[in-house]
Amino acid sequence: MNKKEYPGWYQSLMGIVEGASIDRRYARAMNYRRYGLRFEDLLVETADVAEALKRLPRDVLSERDDRIKLALVLNCAGNELPKEQWTNDGSDLPYLAPYLAQVVQERRDREAFRPK
Repeated sequence: MNKKEYPGWYQSLMGIVEGASIDRRYARAMNYRRYGLRFEDLLVETADVAEALKRLPRDVLSERDDRIKLALVLNCAGNELPKEQWTNDGSDLPYLAPYLAQVVQERRDREAFRPK
């Protein structure tokens, strides 16, 4: 998905994060990539995130579930993936953000037009 398709607030935030290399430093410090996870796998499941997850294609949701299960098993066993299987910068791309932005916008629209 092209960056221009994301909402303005997300584009601005990512511009700041990418410009300062904060994203790579943060990703290294978090160590979630050692378990094969992507950043959006770590999102707390709020009502908006749950709705966005329902809208994901089945194959993407299945891959997400598999990554989380593997990470839990590895962590419980005190292991990590071999370094060549870690998530890299090229594969740690947003997959949930477009759906989440749409859900949030729909919720805001409903709230704005709901009679008070």
